[in-house]
Amino acid sequence: MRNQTEISSSVSKHYEYWLGCAIKITRTREEATELLHEVIVSLYDSESFARVCNKSDAKPYVCAALSMQYYSKDSRYYRKLKDFSARTVEITNTNYHQEDWLGARVDNEQAAILVSRLPDFERDLFMLYIQPDFKLKKVSEETGIPEKYLKRVIQFSKEKIRNHVVCK
Repeated sequence: MRNQTEISSSVSKHYEYWLGCAIKITRTREEATELLHEVIVSLYDSESFARVCNKSDAKPYVCAALSMQYYSKDSRYYRKLKDFSARTVEITNTNYHQEDWLGARVDNEQAAILVSRLPDFERDLFMLYIQPDFKLKKVSEETGIPEKYLKRVIQFSKEKIRNHVVCK
């Protein structure tokens, strides 16, 4: 638990610096954010990353990991980037139903990253929404927020996630 806290504080402390490194590598903020999140998620459970965070050497360690993920043809990020490039033609030539496309093309890890990028309220509501026993009326009664507004927030959150997936 202590390592997780140290890692989280290190990520919070150095996030903007790492994002700057990622932007220099990828040349676009959107790809840089995706690359950085991919690296952080892959390093999060790593014991070596926990040791690095304890020694306060996290800045250069993550910058090196960013470069390796971006340029290594064996990295998950590189394969995902190339796979996406190959699919963009398929997407523009095929008229997918948006709901089917989102479910068919995004794995759980990618979906978790997209949901984590939502603002706090939207993320919390969306996390409730994806639960099998979700009842809009129950949430409305417990929070005092009108059902119509909650439904609009959920639709807006789904649209944000869908647009991010389709636009990438």
